[in-house]
Amino acid sequence: MRIVHPELGEIEYGEDHVYGFPEGLLGFEELTKFVLLELEDLDPLYLLISVDDPGVSFPVMSPLGVVVGYTPPLSGADLEPLALNGAEEMALFVIVTIGPEGREVTANLRAPLCLNVRRRLGRQCVLEDGDYDLHHPLMGAPPGVR
Repeated sequence: MRIVHPELGEIEYGEDHVYGFPEGLLGFEELTKFVLLELEDLDPLYLLISVDDPGVSFPVMSPLGVVVGYTPPLSGADLEPLALNGAEEMALFVIVTIGPEGREVTANLRAPLCLNVRRRLGRQCVLEDGDYDLHHPLMGAPPGVR
């Protein structure tokens, strides 16, 4: 299968890289199928690309590379739609935002992407409490630069 990404060009992917997000993502509820691609040159980043609109994509990464011991308080209502049969079926990712010229890089720890890797289902879970940042810094602007 192929999609054409506006910056990366034509990308081939297998069905095993496609995740259904029945509820979409925040602000993109109408987009329900995404391809999760590993970016070998940009490890630890992955790219989540909409199959429906390849112009919509998000850099994502494992939160374990961001915060040691990241354990978001996910409720049964958060996880029930994923039909998980055990913790080994679940993977967590967080959306990464890269500021202008790459000077500031942050991760959204407040709305992780929860994936059932066996069933290829995904859901963005919005955490109610404020223990995790919406813009957790991964890399900041050098002093005096904004």
